[in-house]
Amino acid sequence: MAEKKDAARLRDTERTRFEMCGGCDSGNHFEAHLYNSTSEKKMQEDFIFSLLPAGKDNAISTKDLLRLSGFSSVRAMTKEIEAERRNGALILSRCDEQGGYYRPADGAQGVASVREYARQMERRAKSIFYTIKAARKYIKENEVAKNG
Repeated sequence: MAEKKDAARLRDTERTRFEMCGGCDSGNHFEAHLYNSTSEKKMQEDFIFSLLPAGKDNAISTKDLLRLSGFSSVRAMTKEIEAERRNGALILSRCDEQGGYYRPADGAQGVASVREYARQMERRAKSIFYTIKAARKYIKENEVAKNG
């Protein structure tokens, strides 16, 4: 219920804007500009995507993204990330010790980053598939034994 309230609050009354810090060459510093707007009844499309820095090396931590986005829980924020991804936003994440979310950089570096991310997701999907396969096998064997 809190997740729906978070999304509704952001969609109905507040829109959080963040701009890359103009004085930073690395592009990973943010300034937050929060303001209330009753005229904006819908959260901007690709809200989370718009907060992300470009490039894997500039990935923003979950904790910092939670603070910047205004969501009250990681669960609510990750649901928004999932929704944006399903709508075509290319939100990438690091699964190493550094972690964090980012959007692709421009040019060859961005293409390489997306390629690496796709391979990583394919490996994860295969791992999940094998787990599902083992679970189905167990169910089948135990249903046959129970019904036989």
